[in-house]
Amino acid sequence: MKTLILFTLFLAIDVLAARAATVYLKGGGSLEGKVVSSNDKQVLLDTSQGRVSIDASRVQRIDYSPTSGSAPPPAAVAPPAVAPAPMPPPRRVVVVRPHQELFEPRLNTLSMDFGLSIPVSSIDFGSIHGGRANDGDLGARIGLQYLREVRPRSSLGVEFAYIDRSSTDSPDLVPNAFAHVSGDSVVLMANYKYLLTKDGSVRPYVLFGAGGHYTSTTVDAAPNPGFVWSDTLTAEHRRIVDGSEWGPAMSVRMGLDFLYAQPTVFGLEVGWTGLANTTYRPTTQGQQLGLSGASGMLNIITFSGRWGWSF
Repeated sequence: MKTLILFTLFLAIDVLAARAATVYLKGGGSLEGKVVSSNDKQVLLDTSQGRVSIDASRVQRIDYSPTSGSAPPPAAVAPPAVAPAPMPPPRRVVVVRPHQELFEPRLNTLSMDFGLSIPVSSIDFGSIHGGRANDGDLGARIGLQYLREVRPRSSLGVEFAYIDRSSTDSPDLVPNAFAHVSGDSVVLMANYKYLLTKDGSVRPYVLFGAGGHYTSTTVDAAPNPGFVWSDTLTAEHRRIVDGSEWGPAMSVRMGLDFLYAQPTVFGLEVGWTGLANTTYRPTTQGQQLGLSGASGMLNIITFSGRWGWSF
C-alpha cells in the first residue's frame, strides 16, 4: 500500500511537470515553458531558449496552461526560508512585594531641617526670694541628620542640631528687678527612626534620639523704677547668670515623609527635646544676690520642616 501511494504521488508530480506553464516574476515579466521541477529554492523551466533555473524567491505565481480537462490549481511556491530571529536576552524578573517600591531602594538619607523651638520649662529663683520665669522664648532650630535603613521600616543614624532660645522678660524672677532669660544649645544625638508604613508616597514615622548637649543660659537684670543695686546704688543692667554646661539629651518626635519627587524627600515634624543639665553658674554679681546657680531640666517643643536627599 505504501509503495502504491508513493508511486501515485511521483506520477502526479511528473504529469504536472510535463504541462506547459507561465511563470510570473515578482519584479514584473514572465517566462513560458514546461516546469521540470519546483521546490522552495528554485524552479526549473524548459523554454524555447533552453532550460532556465529561476530562484524561488523571485517567483510570484505559476499558471499552468489548460488541457482537455480542467486546469490544475496553480502550483504553490514555497516562500524562501527565513532565518529565525535571534532570541532576545533573558530579562531579570523583579518580584515586587507590597512593601517594595518600583524604583531602586535607597538606604541612605541626608537631610536638613529648619523650624521653631518653644521652651516650656521655667527657671526658679526662689532661693533669693524671687519668682519663676520661662527659660527663654521662641527661637530657631536648625539640624543636620544622616540615617541609614537597617530593616524595611527601621533606620539608624546621627543628628547635629542648633537650638536657640530668644530672650523672655520677667518682672518677678529677681526681687525688685526686671529680668531677661535667654540661651542656646548644641545637640548631638544618635537617632532611631521607625516608619509606621512602608507603602505610599506619604509615610508617617516616629523618631527617638539620645545623646548629649552643650547649653548656655544667661540671665540679665536691671532694678525696677525707684530701686537701685545695694552695692553701688546704681540702676544699670547686670548679668547675674552666665553659664554653659554639658548634659544628656533625649528626643521623641513624630512626622510625615513626602516622597513625591524621589530621590528628594520632604518632611514635617513635631516633637519634644529634653536637655538635662547640672547648674548654670552665677556671675560675681549674681553671687552677691545670693544665687548659687540656675538648674533644672530644659524641655523644648520643636516644629520643623525637613528637606533631604536619599541615595
